[in-house]
Amino acid sequence: MRPKQVVFVRSIGPYGISSRTAWKGMFAWIARQNIRQQIDCGYGLAHDFPGSTPAEDCRYDACIALPEGFVSPRDDMLPVQTLPGGAFARMRHVGSYQTVRSSVALVRDRWLAKQSNLLADRRRPLLTVYFDNPGEYSNESLRCDVCIPVRTSHEDAFKRTKFTEAKVA
Repeated sequence: MRPKQVVFVRSIGPYGISSRTAWKGMFAWIARQNIRQQIDCGYGLAHDFPGSTPAEDCRYDACIALPEGFVSPRDDMLPVQTLPGGAFARMRHVGSYQTVRSSVALVRDRWLAKQSNLLADRRRPLLTVYFDNPGEYSNESLRCDVCIPVRTSHEDAFKRTKFTEAKVA
């Protein structure tokens, strides 16, 4: 995936709650800007791993790429960040967005665990690409891609070189 500039609404807390709060804020902003028809997808960023970060400290960002040529009033502009690029293990999830966690677990805990040359890259956030607005589609037909950042198992290794002693004259 290539890096992409987006605007975002951040919420902090358990992902089940913070993701809904962030998207509620994002949808409200989109409505104020009257740009709903120009948005083709949304991006959810889960920055923290719940196994090592207390749930109340987990950061979630609801993000969208702005339509080309869009200009927001200065008093109602959201912060901007760049979605991380790089390699991701990607799986299409079809169904309620409330059950995305099961697809994350499937990719991370089952598929990725079987890959001898890949590791989850916890330096980058987990990314979910949402294709359908839950207000316009039935829960059964919602689509999103769950994207787990990955790296090769040897990426952090360093090359060993043979050092020779310099001769002192």
